[in-house]
Amino acid sequence: MSFLSKLLSVKAVLMLSMLVGATAMAQTAPSQDPLLSRDGGGVPPNIMLTMDDSGSMTWSHMPEETVYVGAYTIANPIGSNGARMDPGENSSVIVNFIGTVAAVPGSSNYRQRLLRSSDTNTVYYNPEIRYDPWAVATGGRMSAYSAAAAPLDPMNPNTGGTVNLTNSRSITNTGLTWCYRTSSSSSCGTTSSAVSYDPGLYYRLKKDGSGAYLDPSNAANYTEFSINSGTSFTKYSGRTDCAGTSCTQAEERQNFSNWFTYYRTRNLLARGSVLEAFSDAKNTFRIGWGRINQGSSRSIDGVNTTVIESGVRAFDSTAKANLFNWVQALPASGSTPLPRAMRAVGEYYKRSDNKGPWSDNPGQTNSTVDKSCRRAYQIMVTDGYWNQTTTSVGNSDNTNGAVITGPGRTYQYVSPRPYRDGNSDRLADYAMEYWKKDLRTDLTNNVVPSADNPAFWQHMVNFMVGLGVRGTLNPAVDLPALTDGTKVWGTDEIDDLWHSALNSRGTFFSAKDPKELADSIKNSVGQALERELREAGVATASTILQDGNRKYIPMYRTSDWNGDIQAYLLDSAGQAGALSWTATSKLPLWSSRNIYTWRTDTAPSAAVPFTWADMGADNQAALGSVGSTYTSSFVDFLRGDRSKEGDSQPFRVRKGILGDFINSNPVLVKDAVNMGYINLPTSQGGGAAYSSFLTQKAARPAVLFVGANDGMLHAFKDTLGAVPADDGKEIFAYVPQAVYPNLSKLSDKTYGTALLYHQFFVDGPLMETDAYVKAPAASTPSWRNYLLGTLGAGGRAVFALDVTDNVNLGASSIRWELSSANNGDMGYISAPVQVGVLPNGEWVAIFGNGSYSTSGNAVLFVVNLETGVAQTLTVDSSGANGLGGVGVVRNSSGQITTLYAGDLKGSLWKFDYLASASSRFQVSGGAAFFAAASSGGTSQPITQAPVAYDFSKGGKLVVFGTGVLNTTADADSTAVQSIYAVWDKAADTLPRPMGRSVLEPRTITAVNGAGGAIFYSLAGTAVNWTAQRGWVLDLDVITGLRVVYPLQRVSSSVALVSAVAPARNVQVCDTAAGSGLNLMFGVEDGVNPSYPMFDTNGDGVFGSDDARVAGYATGADGIDAVVRGEQTCVSGICTTKLSIQNTAGQFGASIQETQSTVGVRVLKDRVWRRIINPPIR
Repeated sequence: MSFLSKLLSVKAVLMLSMLVGATAMAQTAPSQDPLLSRDGGGVPPNIMLTMDDSGSMTWSHMPEETVYVGAYTIANPIGSNGARMDPGENSSVIVNFIGTVAAVPGSSNYRQRLLRSSDTNTVYYNPEIRYDPWAVATGGRMSAYSAAAAPLDPMNPNTGGTVNLTNSRSITNTGLTWCYRTSSSSSCGTTSSAVSYDPGLYYRLKKDGSGAYLDPSNAANYTEFSINSGTSFTKYSGRTDCAGTSCTQAEERQNFSNWFTYYRTRNLLARGSVLEAFSDAKNTFRIGWGRINQGSSRSIDGVNTTVIESGVRAFDSTAKANLFNWVQALPASGSTPLPRAMRAVGEYYKRSDNKGPWSDNPGQTNSTVDKSCRRAYQIMVTDGYWNQTTTSVGNSDNTNGAVITGPGRTYQYVSPRPYRDGNSDRLADYAMEYWKKDLRTDLTNNVVPSADNPAFWQHMVNFMVGLGVRGTLNPAVDLPALTDGTKVWGTDEIDDLWHSALNSRGTFFSAKDPKELADSIKNSVGQALERELREAGVATASTILQDGNRKYIPMYRTSDWNGDIQAYLLDSAGQAGALSWTATSKLPLWSSRNIYTWRTDTAPSAAVPFTWADMGADNQAALGSVGSTYTSSFVDFLRGDRSKEGDSQPFRVRKGILGDFINSNPVLVKDAVNMGYINLPTSQGGGAAYSSFLTQKAARPAVLFVGANDGMLHAFKDTLGAVPADDGKEIFAYVPQAVYPNLSKLSDKTYGTALLYHQFFVDGPLMETDAYVKAPAASTPSWRNYLLGTLGAGGRAVFALDVTDNVNLGASSIRWELSSANNGDMGYISAPVQVGVLPNGEWVAIFGNGSYSTSGNAVLFVVNLETGVAQTLTVDSSGANGLGGVGVVRNSSGQITTLYAGDLKGSLWKFDYLASASSRFQVSGGAAFFAAASSGGTSQPITQAPVAYDFSKGGKLVVFGTGVLNTTADADSTAVQSIYAVWDKAADTLPRPMGRSVLEPRTITAVNGAGGAIFYSLAGTAVNWTAQRGWVLDLDVITGLRVVYPLQRVSSSVALVSAVAPARNVQVCDTAAGSGLNLMFGVEDGVNPSYPMFDTNGDGVFGSDDARVAGYATGADGIDAVVRGEQTCVSGICTTKLSIQNTAGQFGASIQETQSTVGVRVLKDRVWRRIINPPIR
């Protein structure tokens, strides 16, 4: 597990099923209030804004060397020189000035046209953009000036001179140097002849019928416009300044004048865009600023520093005014020493004095402790062509970093692709240096990591903002090639900007106009504030540690409740690398999406397309008044149509189509499931038939399934890089019928507010499995691959899909949906459904009924997998109860013969197979197997499935935990919960139910590790297996600790148990989502291993210097995915290294077993990964 995000403002989301007691059961549905999270107070991030003030910023063209336009590349005529666009401009301030770009109407010189077209010169006037005067700190804008008197300097409009942009004229001046004056001119020079000049001239490069640009070196491919000859101009969508259906000459002249005054050079464009970006920013971060050519060492908050001109301060009205004044006066002169600037900011973030950037009030003497969870960012705005280095850092991105340890995690940078290169002292090396190194080794390493930035130590992230530049590599498409090594980093300075952002886990932006630049800066600030929200469940493409593995992270944002799926590469150490794809970027058009739903008003019930016309009258009625009023428009909205969103439209505005992914675990369906069914009788598909099926599954592409709170189960294709264009595409979605009554909430304009904060939909666990049943429309059985899921807190329903042909999913793939409408004993189910074959050959789905059923009984469901017909067995009918997750035991052939399940009143039930029973099972011994109760006699609820291990003395050792979290009373409860290991001994004479009195107690204590990490030690006396039946561990090391996640079988003798506790008395920088721990222990002993299982001293080695412990501290973010390394056996002892993957990183472990007990590992059903309270805002 990983620490969940500390957010700047907190609102919470979630729940987990099941509760104890009649009072709690008076509720009729799971709570959606915050239960696990507590707000310890947000810590605003530090942001250092570093501006390029080099001489090239005086230029009016970009890019400066090579122009990329469509399929064409062409050298910029001016190159690394400066030119002015009007002879009235002051040439003395322009670096490398060579002349004035001609503006001859009707000129056939393509160079003039290229430089005065925004399609080929991104600084020049673009008629698609509305150019506004600069924003001011107090609100509003600076003045708009007439095109007849456009100021040359917006900060000195009355004294800095003006230009009459409406004055088309002929100029005779032998002192003027004109560039590209004649049709054949390729250089700049003077002339004694009159030169026609129109200061309001601009061009657009034409496109062909397919929308591709034509050759920019052909003057005929440009269309000429002038604010002085035209009377009507095209009104583009961004031109909200134009009142009519087109833009008038007066409107076009004013827009052109605004561009000339405020944006005509790189420097003006950068200054105006920064002012725009921060004009409406709130006091939710701390900002400092500097410029790359500030080379003199001066005191910044008591420490001499270059580059930086203001240390970070809270972005209040004073800081805002100071920032605006500084930007408005930003000069442009000198070289472009970006590496020196990068290093200066990195060194600033290394400060440990009491006036530095980590303190509560930078610049003042602080007595409070520096906040160790504060994030540090740099936003560097530049034209990109850097030309000076600084103190060498070598080839940092190709050099392994030190092992860094923090609470519950370790990390070492091991120079993987796409980060490493073969060059030293590049800008990217400096970015890497201040990312991979712990900048504050004296502070606890508890910066909240995220999926795309695993750093939990104090580090610097860079957002690199280039002014419309592009290098030899294309950030949009070249990352996969850099990752697999088919392309490599060179020495291009623009590529280096992207490389710097990538190395520091930031973002690269190439902004070609004021709006794009302002949006890029806003995006950078937004990521600094919001990226911590990117945490949810996790899946991996392989359970083996290997290069090229992939890790899938669902994400979400609160208030709007939109989400995404992000796929990352994993290296052979289990560490996440580059982002491979995101689902939102590959989502089909709403009208083309392959979405189905369940319809019960047909005979038989069947899946149909999710459209108003096809869903049927019952489903239409279930949509309520919104459905009856807006009919197909409402269904189209749910499918992703956004045409009816907005103030004057019926539906709320969404920021994304995909909903929030919160509790539903991602399951990658390909070849990871091997149920060991080769030992089944051939009549049930055993032997060669199952072996052949495993081969068949391995040959198909991968498809990621995950449920979302937009009402759908989604399926995303992943070819694992074979066809990159297909990776991440949604190929199927399913809307369960049971969610229909709540779907109208998604369109409500109060959704996400206190009035209607959030609703769960398809939010429960998913389980992939194999079964020998009939394929859709088949008459004989064959091996099929199934996916089963529940709605969790979203509804009382279970569904089954046949996903054998996982890339061709449709109506026939949906086999059945069973809900409380069919059987009132079905509650809200938040434990995985189990599937298997009974000795009689019947394939069934098995699950407990969960909480909040109609009667409140504890009921076992056994459902025929082919037909969806359910049989039930009630084990307790006293009310206020519910049966939790079911653990299954299979015989040597792979048939289910025994079940174990606990209920909300603390009873652990054992079920034996009985062919004559309608449910095919009976309660073993006619009574509960065990009664879980605290040492004081208080019953302990059991909500997750027990795990049964083969015991060395015969029979089974049943391992389970207790705990519930469903109401505020549950969250506030300090009742001690426990982990149990109970021997189910054959022909045992001890009376049932057994209790704690026949168990040997275990104790747990905390042990400090390196880097602030906390580990846990388990101790106790050996169990007397003659008189006793196991051991019990009370989870009293953290107040409120409980087991509400499924247990994991790590091996034939080792279990991984995750426990969490609602946050209490949370301080700043403490996790806002509760605390937790992972325990990994040998199930027969329940004590520390005799060997080093964890790297407690942080040296990257499992060695004799490490403490013998059995667990480590975590945050409360759900069950983790266990990924295995290669196993090595020496002298009969086999060692396996593990990577325990979480949403933000991984934690390494090592287990040892005797060679005789290792056996053949069989991967069972996919593990469910749940988050109770994800990051909230």
